[in-house]
Amino acid sequence: THTGGESWREITPPNLGQRSLSAVHFLDAQRGWALLAGAGETEGPSYALAVTGDGGVTWRVTSLPLLTSGDLDANMAEAHLFFIDPSAGWLVLRRATGANFDVGDLFRTMDGGETWTRLSIPIGDAVYFATRDDGWVAGGAAGDELYRTRDGGVTWERQDVPGEEISGRRAYGLPRFEGGQRGQIPVVLSEGESSRVAFYMTRDGGDTWQLAQEVPLEAELPAGAPLPLSLIDGTRWSLVLPGDGRVLGTSQGGGLSSIPSDASFS
Repeated sequence: THTGGESWREITPPNLGQRSLSAVHFLDAQRGWALLAGAGETEGPSYALAVTGDGGVTWRVTSLPLLTSGDLDANMAEAHLFFIDPSAGWLVLRRATGANFDVGDLFRTMDGGETWTRLSIPIGDAVYFATRDDGWVAGGAAGDELYRTRDGGVTWERQDVPGEEISGRRAYGLPRFEGGQRGQIPVVLSEGESSRVAFYMTRDGGDTWQLAQEVPLEAELPAGAPLPLSLIDGTRWSLVLPGDGRVLGTSQGGGLSSIPSDASFS
């Protein structure tokens, strides 16, 4: 859409055959990547990557040999794509396991998706990179795990955003950064029957965090529920609350309020 959602044009890559769209990421209005997945009756999962440079008018599709013969019995539950620039991107394939496990495979490309290198990742959830080196993954089986990499995904370290000590559950959303240093992260804090979203801000790339604001929730979020956060600039953001029926957004003055369901914004 180029009209704020009033009208839409389909840009699905043509001739999918037995494949389906598993993940899509657009760097801007023109450059995008789509992961296509399929599996035969006797073969394991197979993947292809569709790349567009004209907003989805045309796509170039190439085979993507991600998995080895030892992975053929591994079913994939979901996939996540993220590109930080036209060359550097990451792909997470989350394995279909029990509810108490969250396991995945991480791949990185430095040539726009032509070739991929297999790396490691502690959990199989979506990644976000503020720079080519500094990245984050949040989630886990209970949603309470947060990890950071400083070498492009080669190694990961467990992180804890400081805040008020609670005896209940803590669930992390993915942070979002502006310029690599200034960023925000939402954290759902649940204790007893009460829940709230705490927004933490950083000005040093995530080395330290300060509580910016808290918003009480009318309904408790399920464990592991995603927290879609959109960074508008260094001080303003909007957040969709799954199951709560609200879109929260900051005002020009820094306050946080519900955005009307019929509001138009970008």
